[in-house]
Amino acid sequence: MTGIASADWDTVLNAMVAVTRCDRYCGTGHIAFAKTPYTVGGKTGTAQVYSVAQNAKYNAKTVDEKLRDHAWFVAFAPAEQPRIALAVIVENAGFGAGNAGPVARKVIDAYLLGPDGNVKPSLLPGAHPTDEPAPIKSAPPAQPTAPPPGQQQTEAVHAPEQRAQT
Repeated sequence: MTGIASADWDTVLNAMVAVTRCDRYCGTGHIAFAKTPYTVGGKTGTAQVYSVAQNAKYNAKTVDEKLRDHAWFVAFAPAEQPRIALAVIVENAGFGAGNAGPVARKVIDAYLLGPDGNVKPSLLPGAHPTDEPAPIKSAPPAQPTAPPPGQQQTEAVHAPEQRAQT
């Protein structure tokens, strides 16, 4: 990849792996990918179908089903040497972690795992079944930076998954 510093790339990859883990902190997709024999990088999400009025609270139970949020999850695995990447969108299903994440897990398991539950050998030319994938480099967490001169800092935008539920 050109134009992206390797430290920045490593930060993004490590953050995506953290989404599917429950080590020091639990990522939003950790339940869907618990106890996998492979490492996954992913990102959960929720896409609004309609806008909620300012200061209004979203309540899926009171919203017509066709207007409920879409659940999505993007993933790649094994994270160290990806062999599969996918995006799953489940329309009107709500949270990505709870609805699209499990679908992604089933697809990745079907692609990567043999009947014995172990990861199948790579199908890549020149790969040997005993080759160990290269570890993902760890990078320090990104530090917030000040906005460029002449621009105002804006409030953080919270993911739809963090909206108040009633």
